[in-house]
Amino acid sequence: MHQSLLQSLRSVALADISLAGRVISANDGFYAVLQLAPGSVVDNVAPYISNPSFAELAAGAQRATPGQVVHQGLITFLGELGESRSLLAKVCRLGDHLAMIAEHDVPAAAEIVSRINDQILATRRVDVAAPDLTAPTPEWIDDAPVRPDVERAVRRMASRREAKSAIATLHRYVTQDEYVLETAVATAHP
Repeated sequence: MHQSLLQSLRSVALADISLAGRVISANDGFYAVLQLAPGSVVDNVAPYISNPSFAELAAGAQRATPGQVVHQGLITFLGELGESRSLLAKVCRLGDHLAMIAEHDVPAAAEIVSRINDQILATRRVDVAAPDLTAPTPEWIDDAPVRPDVERAVRRMASRREAKSAIATLHRYVTQDEYVLETAVATAHP
């Protein structure tokens, strides 16, 4: 691994892992996925990898030639705090060990989503104690369904001008077994 260039990256998890499961080297992003402090000693990575299991990855490496891809796709990691996270990853055999690279969200993005969820819950715009969740019958206007519950939720949360196409799509997607309580429009800037 190009340790000096990639060590501090947190949105990419990189690790060299022995076939016995010992982390030989890893960057800060890999430790973040495992919810461990950077540079922690991990003698057995198996408890942190569940789907496919580390045993399956190691068995694939035994059959692979050096440089061959052992797995490409989602891998589910289990963090030290019990949080699971599935990441898009690629695992190759490099000599007598595995090289793993996975991409994941930046922790700041997860914090932003959490704060938005907290704000939505705090608004409590609907009486949650006793809401009437009987789905209303849609009216057909201009060959498209229009639901009163969608209209009420939209009026509470967003300007119609900003979200016109999203509102029309929402009217079409809501089924007769569903009831719309809240809507929101979010804009992200890098």
